Amino acid sequence: MLLFLPALVARLWPGEGRPDGLWTLPQEGSVWFLAALFALVVLLVPVTSLGTFDAGGLADQLRRRGAFVPGIRPGRPTAEYLSYVHRRVTAGTPLVLGAVAVFPSAVQAAVGSTITGVGVLIVATAGIDIALGTARVVETRIQLHRFAPFLPGA
Repeated sequence: MLLFLPALVARLWPGEGRPDGLWTLPQEGSVWFLAALFALVVLLVPVTSLGTFDAGGLADQLRRRGAFVPGIRPGRPTAEYLSYVHRRVTAGTPLVLGAVAVFPSAVQAAVGSTITGVGVLIVATAGIDIALGTARVVETRIQLHRFAPFLPGA
C-alpha cells in the first residue's frame, strides 16, 4: 500500500498530475518495484509481531493449567525457552514472506506471461503439495521396508 502513496500524491498534485521525479504508477515487473516490495515486507513484518507474543503470560497460563514444556521447568525457565523459540521462528519469517510477496511478480516478469500472481501461487502451492505427498509415500515405503522383517507374514 505504501508503494502506491506516490501515485496518490501525483493525482492530488495541482496541474498536470505528474510532479517531477515521482512515480505515478509503479511498474510491477520492474526490479525497483520488486526490491521496494521485498524491503517493505522485510521491514514491516517484524514490527507487526513485536507486541503479539507474551512469553511470560503464556508460561504462567501453562503453569496454572498444569501443562508444561517437556524438559523445561515451569515458570521463568519456560518463559525464557518460549521467548527463545519465538525469536528463532520469527527470525526467518520476514525473508520468507518477502520472497512470497515478490515471487508472483518476479515469475511474471521473467516468463513474460499473462498469468496472474494468484495463479502463480496456486501452481507453486500445488507443486509443493504434490512433492510433500510424494515424500510422505516414500517415507512410508522406507519405514515399511525397514520393519518388514518384524512384521508377521512378511
